[in-house]
Amino acid sequence: MFRDLDDPAVAEYLRGGQVSSSGAVVNMGSALGISTAWRCTLLLAGICGNFPAEVMERVDETTRRPAVNHPLRKVMTERPNGWQTPAEFRKMLTAHAVNKGDGFALKITSMGRVIALWPLDDPDRMEVAQNDDMSLSYTFTTRKGRKVPLRQEDLLHLRGFSVDGVRGIGVLRSAREAMGLSMTQQTAGGRMFKNGVLGGGALKTAGTLSDEAYDRLKADLDTNNVGAENAGKLMILEDGLDYASGLMSAVDMQFLEGRKFSRTDIAMFYGVPPFLLGDTEKATSWGTGLEQQNTGFIQYTGLDLHVMWEQACERDLLTDADRKAGIYIKIDSRVLLRGDSKTRTENYSRALGSGGGQPWMTVNEVRALEDLPPIEGGNVLPARMGAAPSPGKTPAEPKEPDDDEA
Repeated sequence: MFRDLDDPAVAEYLRGGQVSSSGAVVNMGSALGISTAWRCTLLLAGICGNFPAEVMERVDETTRRPAVNHPLRKVMTERPNGWQTPAEFRKMLTAHAVNKGDGFALKITSMGRVIALWPLDDPDRMEVAQNDDMSLSYTFTTRKGRKVPLRQEDLLHLRGFSVDGVRGIGVLRSAREAMGLSMTQQTAGGRMFKNGVLGGGALKTAGTLSDEAYDRLKADLDTNNVGAENAGKLMILEDGLDYASGLMSAVDMQFLEGRKFSRTDIAMFYGVPPFLLGDTEKATSWGTGLEQQNTGFIQYTGLDLHVMWEQACERDLLTDADRKAGIYIKIDSRVLLRGDSKTRTENYSRALGSGGGQPWMTVNEVRALEDLPPIEGGNVLPARMGAAPSPGKTPAEPKEPDDDEA
């Protein structure tokens, strides 16, 4: 709402985004022009879109299995709509939720069941209001300007971190100043290389060179000191000329340091560790350092997004009958936590009871995690394998039972 044309919000609206203190307009398009924001968005969307999302059934307190006959399973795992794959759909809504705070999809239903999900392309065109009974009402403005009223039960609403419980707060809003600074630094860098003097050095003298001396000097430089084949050659200066190296560099302007700080600052808003952006200056690249950082990224940032998806889908896509039947949504994050083949094999061995431990997985459960078919007899927990005697003790020899024991 604008009171008059002098309202600063009018200029921000006409520019298509929020104006930062640096003067840069921060919106979805301009933000994704920043390499850090692009990479962070791609990573966060990927860990939601590329991980398997399954409709599960809770049979009892200990038994879980895929709800293979549930109609929502096809929407979640095969085809959410007529033009997107499940990964494309979840990546799009995740990018909206991360950057704008909310992601919306229109539910297409048949006989009370969700048969398709149509993503709404711009969360900024959605108005959300909380009614007196605490329910939510939605109004979506189409690209042609038509307002469409929607009910809470008409939508899948992904809501990021929120302070009012109605709308999420996206990175574009919180990191507006950091992104605006990065944009102006990028613009300044481009203009510096376009218009700045970036010569390798200068020749200076207190007097003035004659035309003959100037032409001779220029010819000598072009012939003997320009090009890779002349690198390292000495220059012969005359008429009191002195050589001064480095007129101005990006380092002198603290340009590179500023860009580096801006990259780290933006990554903090997204919750992405710098090493995933190619910045390993302050992180070890040996041993398990980066591996542990990667695990932490999945456990904290990735888990937060997975829970957002799981609980939003359970709230908006499942019926009361589904909940009573024990139906729920599960995103499997073990894909990135399984480690390399050696570590994975050791974990499976321990799960099967190797080394005398108590087995807690069957052979077929292990094979299923590796996308291998089950084998006969593989659904039974194996016996303990390789149990070792306690240190300092030897196994007792079996003794014959006496008459009383017999």
